[in-house]
Amino acid sequence: MKKLILWAAALVFLSACKQEPPVVSVTAVTVKPATLTLTEGDSQRLQATVSPADATDKTITWSSSNTQVVTVTDGTVKAIKPGSATISASSGGKKGTCQVTVQAKIVNVSGIALDVTEKQLEEGESFTLKATITPDNASDKTVTWSSQNAEIAEVDQNGKVTAKKAGQTTITATTKDGAKTASCAITVIARVASIALDVTEKQLEEGESFTLTATITPDNASDKTVTWSSQNADIAEVDQNGKVTAKKAGQTTVTATTKDGTKTASCAITVIARVASIALDATEKQLEEGESFTLTATITPDNASDKTVTWSSQNADIAEVDQNGKVTAKKAGQTTVTVTTNDGAKTASCTITVIARVASIALDATEKQLEEGESFTLKATIKPNNASDKTVTWTSQNAEIAEVDQNGKVTAKKAGQTTVTVTTNDGAKTASCVITVIARVASIAVTPVELTLYIGQSSNLTATITPDNASDKTVVWSSQNAEIAEVDQNGKVTAKKTGQTTITVTTNDGAKTASCAVTVRADGGTEDFGDGGGYGEGDF
Repeated sequence: MKKLILWAAALVFLSACKQEPPVVSVTAVTVKPATLTLTEGDSQRLQATVSPADATDKTITWSSSNTQVVTVTDGTVKAIKPGSATISASSGGKKGTCQVTVQAKIVNVSGIALDVTEKQLEEGESFTLKATITPDNASDKTVTWSSQNAEIAEVDQNGKVTAKKAGQTTITATTKDGAKTASCAITVIARVASIALDVTEKQLEEGESFTLTATITPDNASDKTVTWSSQNADIAEVDQNGKVTAKKAGQTTVTATTKDGTKTASCAITVIARVASIALDATEKQLEEGESFTLTATITPDNASDKTVTWSSQNADIAEVDQNGKVTAKKAGQTTVTVTTNDGAKTASCTITVIARVASIALDATEKQLEEGESFTLKATIKPNNASDKTVTWTSQNAEIAEVDQNGKVTAKKAGQTTVTVTTNDGAKTASCVITVIARVASIAVTPVELTLYIGQSSNLTATITPDNASDKTVVWSSQNAEIAEVDQNGKVTAKKTGQTTITVTTNDGAKTASCAVTVRADGGTEDFGDGGGYGEGDF
């Protein structure tokens, strides 16, 4: 039992001896160095110390406040790009830091070049040089510009070169470290001071040409190119060699201008027009005595300076002309009318033939009677026989009574009276014919249309003509069978023997007829029935 107790006590003792040690906390973290300067791309390891030395957990966690500037891995810091960042080492809730500054990596200039190595300028002219530094990522691309002779050409610190006076100099660009240079040879030439023409005014005829000469000073002017122009090329044009050509009458100014446009010289050009030719609107003309017409003269060119003309007739007794070109025929014959320019150099002519005027006109009939629808042709005779114009016009005073065509054919239309007139072409002479139109028979009727007679008896028939104003009312009577009944030319019918026949009345022209049916009986008296008399069957 005693051993059991001892054994239990020993167990208790041993159990007490196996308890874990106490935890020691981190009190501080120190990073060395506390500040650090690096160049882009460089790396350096930082040292972090945890206090106390017997701290239970010394695990350190590294971080960067700006990983675009620096990164940190297990205490190794790498510079990424220029800037600053804080590197932190953390352990047990404590933190130590290092302030890191990253500076740019210095890239030295390897060369310099200019975009132009030589240039020619006029006095006062400017241009800008461009310098290119290599490599492209050189740390300092600053250049300094200088001129070997600033009196000839100066340069500012932007590379702008300004020509000052004629001569040569060199413009140089130098890198900041003075190790590299590039140059451009500058030649300054003289600017045009003035321009003058050998002629300041000139008169030309249309089509004429001459050449102007331009003189530029100073003689050593860099660019003697000139541009020629005309104020009005329709009057006078100029080519780029200074040749002036007159186009039409008028005034214009031809100007020579230096290439830079700063200097000009002019010549006043006056273009005059000469008559080139003259023409008439008619080269021959036929006139009647006393007739007039006006000739028109056309002078070319249209802008001729003097268009005055003189008119004349070779024989004014035949035809005369006034100074307006009006020609008047005097008597039969031939002459020439001429127009002459004021300088007498140009002429144009027209042959004038004067012919006789119509003296009279007569018709072959001065009166005529026609029936409706009838026609006949009038003939006009003009005197003298050599009259120039025998054309005539025919007219009717009343075309509803009788019309006339332009050949003199007259056609009767209806009863009445009118006058047909023929007139000469000039309207001066006339002749007339009185036309009387009479009515034509339209129809004929007989009364009675039936007649009964006894042998030996007589009766008168009546014929009626229409219209009432028919020109010829003459009629002819006839019997179909005169042995049965005969008729005289007054329409009296006499019965001869029994039977039937027809009595017909006909107009004088034979165009119209009318009939009466006649019956003759055997018994009855010998009385004369008179006009239209007779017996019907029921009378006996």
